[in-house]
Amino acid sequence: TWVLTVYDIKPSELPEAVLNAFQSAYGATTPIDGVDYIEKSSGEKLYVIEFETFALSGEIDVYLSYSPSGEFLREWVDIYYDYVYDLL
Repeated sequence: TWVLTVYDIKPSELPEAVLNAFQSAYGATTPIDGVDYIEKSSGEKLYVIEFETFALSGEIDVYLSYSPSGEFLREWVDIYYDYVYDLL
């Protein structure tokens, strides 16, 4: 049974409403690492934007989902810790 299809698209292919919502929240200079367009069997369509940020603990991948009209739906993160050991 088909549940969903994920398409890898270019940031330039984002609907204007989605790009404007992202840039309003994160700035026009925030580099986008990837964009997925998702179609669900329920008929729902959404866009997921991925970008990276850094913190003292390491690299953070941020994922934001938006409706085609630019409504923010959800955020989740993956954190990759960098451990630094002092050799004394």
